[in-house]
Order: sequence, then structure tokens, then C-alpha cells
Amino acid sequence: MAKATTGEDSTLMAAAEVIGRTLGKVAGTVDAIRTDHPHPVDEAMAALSAGKEKLSDATEAVAEKAAAVLTSAKAVVSKTKTTATKARTAVKKTQRRGTKAVARASKRAKKAVKRATKSVKRVKRGTRKR
Repeated sequence: MAKATTGEDSTLMAAAEVIGRTLGKVAGTVDAIRTDHPHPVDEAMAALSAGKEKLSDATEAVAEKAAAVLTSAKAVVSKTKTTATKARTAVKKTQRRGTKAVARASKRAKKAVKRATKSVKRVKRGTRKR
């Protein structure tokens, strides 16, 4: 191997300094993170458990709201059914009443027509004889 010249030595030294500085910065960053977070696994577990609690609370709230909506929907369906049943019975009663009224009116009309027809026949007979 050949001896390194001063130009090569200075280049190697400069590269070593850059690499050393960079490694020092990385080591400093790692140390700073370790001081801020001495137990990162414990912190992650605590954050995870807090997230689980929030999720369970939200799930319970959604379940309660869904149950309330379902209950109100069932109540509306039940009320609609009873209203429809009452309306059907009212219509049937009204139809019966209407049918009776129509029957009475048609009976009276038939009687009136018969009487009028008889009267017309009598008048015609009376005029023929004279």
C-alpha cells in the first residue's frame, strides 16, 4: 500500500468529522427522546387503554341511542296500527249507517213514486170516463 498524501488525509479527516458529527446528533436525539419518554412501552399501553375506554364509551352511547330510536319506531308502528284499526271500524260503522239511510230514502222514494203513479192512473181513468 502506498502512503496517503496530505490531501487524502485531510479529505479522510473531513469525512470522519462529518460522520462523527452526524452520529453525535443522532445519539443526542436518541438521548433526548429517552429523557422525554423513559418508558415508551408503558406510555403506549396507557394510551391504548385510554383509547379503548373512549371507544367503549362511544359504543355504549351509540347503542343507547339506537335502542331509543328502535323503541320510538316500535311505538310509532303500534300507534299507526291502532289508528288504522280504529279508522277501519269507523268506516264500517259509517258504511252501515249510510247504507241504512240510503235504504230508507230509496224506500220512501219508491213509495212516493208508487203513490204518484197511482194518482196519475186515477186521473187518467177519471178523464176517460167523462
